[in-house]
Amino acid sequence: MEGKYSPMSFQVVLYRRRCIACGYCVSLVPDIWMLSVHDGKVTHINHPDADDDIVNVFIEKGSRAIVKQSESICPVKAIKVLE
Repeated sequence: MEGKYSPMSFQVVLYRRRCIACGYCVSLVPDIWMLSVHDGKVTHINHPDADDDIVNVFIEKGSRAIVKQSESICPVKAIKVLE
């Protein structure tokens, strides 16, 4: 699930202005993250043409552990999992 909150989801904020397009997050979780076709920065796979500086997404709770890993691997902290 992406886009709307549900009890089975958690929120992630993408600070796209910080992104340096290294691709670590995409290589770790390619079924959730991609680099935008617009500017080459991180975005959710359902937003391939994102160009906003900040993007909020809701992701299924079953993916929380791997998304937390992508948060920790990002060298510029462009991914923030909200508790």
